[in-house]
Amino acid sequence: MTDFLRVFSRISPAILAATIVGCASDDPLGPGGGGIEPGDATITTDITASRTFYADTTYTLSGFIKVANNATLTIQPGTKIVGDFD
Repeated sequence: MTDFLRVFSRISPAILAATIVGCASDDPLGPGGGGIEPGDATITTDITASRTFYADTTYTLSGFIKVANNATLTIQPGTKIVGDFD
């Protein structure tokens, strides 16, 4: 595990839940987890499989989302992630 992921995994669960959301079969990242085209993506469900957030995409996290056990969220440097609690 990289140093970044080690530090990231120790962030308070409340903060983590408020800032990270997941992917389902209807999520823009798709069921295969291969990523999406550059631009914008709205994440609405828990992350249950390993995913990568890419720096050329802005991710909007809708609500409280969790990363499930045994799933890894990789966030490239420079990736923009914003929250939407509506």
